[in-house]
Amino acid sequence: MARLLPLLCALVTLTGACLVPPDDATQIARLERERAAASARDDARALYRLHDLDFRAVCPLDRFRALPHEVAAVRDVRAIETHGVRASAIVDFDRESGGSARREYVKDGGRWYLYESADACLGARRLADHRSPAAATWHIGAPTTLAIPTLASAGPAHG
Repeated sequence: MARLLPLLCALVTLTGACLVPPDDATQIARLERERAAASARDDARALYRLHDLDFRAVCPLDRFRALPHEVAAVRDVRAIETHGVRASAIVDFDRESGGSARREYVKDGGRWYLYESADACLGARRLADHRSPAAATWHIGAPTTLAIPTLASAGPAHG
């Protein structure tokens, strides 16, 4: 039993070290490298899964595939700033012109995701079609149109 004690202690120490999640900066740097790898492989599905859940809720994968995606290897992720569940970092790229960009991230359920506005995915959107006061019309990307009846078109109220 005495000979097993050092082995047991080593096992507990290794297991404990594996259970501690990496710090925020490490997770964000890994996220950027995963983004670059998915873009380089032209793997839209993997890149899509790196985006935050709210983005994915309003931007379907098929529409996401149609968006332009930057392909550049990550040289460095620096100036990582976290503020609660939001973060930003400056990402330096390996490409002929060099370059860097400030990226945004959001934390959900203990995991960091890429944060992007869904505006490009949704395209032009109108909240109301002024030619027809009887219905509000939303244009979600092109050619999908959803007509939502307004109170004026619902008919008389029954009491």
